[in-house]
Parts: sequence; structure tokens; C-alpha cells
Amino acid sequence: MKEIIEKIIEQEEKEKRETEKVRKKVDIDIQKAKDESAANKNKISEETKKEIADKIKEEKRNLEKKLSEEIKKAREEVKKSLDEIEKNIDDLIERLFFKIIE
Repeated sequence: MKEIIEKIIEQEEKEKRETEKVRKKVDIDIQKAKDESAANKNKISEETKKEIADKIKEEKRNLEKKLSEEIKKAREEVKKSLDEIEKNIDDLIERLFFKIIE
């Protein structure tokens, strides 16, 4: 039972780490794009500025989508672990019940 709880905790911590890692990457990439845009602000035309803004928005959407997918995968893994734990608990209860009956 302790191992099962530890496994759940490990899975949740893994999900948090993965989420934070992806979130940091999104923030870093957005900041890099903003910094690039600011550095070149006086040198580029309005059309180029729009292209860069569109690319930043697209990259942000892609990274947010990736983050969402990673979170979804992590949640599915946690759910599988919890389902397995629930099954193990049910099996233990059933065995205990039959031992009590004997």
C-alpha cells in the first residue's frame, strides 16, 4: 500500500516537473522572440514586424498545444496508476474478506 502511494506521489511530481519544464520553455521562447523583435524594431518594416508577430503567436500556440498534450499524457498516466491501485485495493479487500470468512 505504501509503495502504491509512493508511486502516485512520484507520478504527480513527474507531471508537475514536466509541466513546469514545458511552461518554462514556452516562457523562454516567448521572451527570446520578444527580445529579438525589440532589438530589430527600428530596422524592420511594418510588414516584417507583422510576420514576426505572427510567428511568435504561432510558436506560442504550438508550445501551448505541446504543453497541453504533455499535461494530458501525464494525467492519463496518473489515472492508469490510480485505476491499478484501486484494483489492487479491491483485490486485497476481497482476499481479506474471504480470509475472514474462513
